Amino acid sequence: VKGDEIENFEDGKVYVVQFSASWCPPCRDSIPHISKLQTELKDYGVTFIGISDEELPKVTTFLGQPRMKGAEETWDQVVAYRLTTDPDRSAHNDYMKASGQGGIPTAFIVGKDQHVEWIGHPMGIDKPLDSVVKDSWDRFAYKKEYEAQQADAAEMRKVQQDLFKAMQEEDWDKALSMIEPVLAKNPKELSAGMTKFQILMRKGDTQAAHAFARELAKNNWDNAMVLNA
Repeated sequence: VKGDEIENFEDGKVYVVQFSASWCPPCRDSIPHISKLQTELKDYGVTFIGISDEELPKVTTFLGQPRMKGAEETWDQVVAYRLTTDPDRSAHNDYMKASGQGGIPTAFIVGKDQHVEWIGHPMGIDKPLDSVVKDSWDRFAYKKEYEAQQADAAEMRKVQQDLFKAMQEEDWDKALSMIEPVLAKNPKELSAGMTKFQILMRKGDTQAAHAFARELAKNNWDNAMVLNA
């Protein structure tokens, strides 16, 4: 859709593969930031590739629209990186499905030896990308951290059915007793944290809910995805 075609990934260069869609507000919000990074890092061998699973006409129509209501600047003028479509979801399967990712926007940093180095929200990509470019990224430390996060998410999924039932029955104390062990193991588990906040609010304990929300934000101050939620 935009920019030169990338036929393969070259050794010694860094690529960012980002999945998004024109209908997704957080995706649109991240476009100026990603465009800024592409402009700043172009001479460092970094290439950003935005991928949408929408049909081509929908994407080209979006690019022709103004960035804001009444503005002259269009999205085509804002997007400063390569943009492509994935209507058969083949790229989605290779990246998103293969790594168990569900939400967008999601970005993948592919390093200089063509390994995926990092997966996350594009608004939190700056530090890991800088480390990958400067060859100071600890792939194995991040892998360990990432796998722990995936294990916590899997544990959360195990309790979700009973938790949902307790919430339907408005048994808030039981629901809290089920969510607390998950958070005790990993205070940064996003799904569990947001669920606890919701339980406290629906229980009517707004003071505790707001205090917990502040704690959750403080513990995840460098995580754009958590702060967005």
